[in-house]
Amino acid sequence: MTMKGICKAIGCCLALLAILLFTTQPSRLPAAVLFLPFGLIFVALALLIALVIRKRGHISIRTFRTAAVGATLPVLLLVLQSVGQLTLRDALTLFILFGITYFYMSKVSARPRSNSS
Repeated sequence: MTMKGICKAIGCCLALLAILLFTTQPSRLPAAVLFLPFGLIFVALALLIALVIRKRGHISIRTFRTAAVGATLPVLLLVLQSVGQLTLRDALTLFILFGITYFYMSKVSARPRSNSS
């Protein structure tokens, strides 16, 4: 995906999010639609993180995976805050969990692959 395409995708996500937030009342929406803003925030944030950490001008699958993990933490914190369940213990648990996940992903992706036929 090119930088121009990713910027367009981020813009579309943010535009859809703005339209959704300004034109709807959460109390009148079905429960399934209430997850849509969090999904849009996740996609926009993941693409933005992928743009920031890209290497050599292109974005690889590994970059997208790392960006998805990086975007998950703030979105989960936002979800917990929006339902009134965010506590210091929950935030610390999420930070520790994502620290372990980042460490695991860095070790797995750094390991050389063997071609056994």
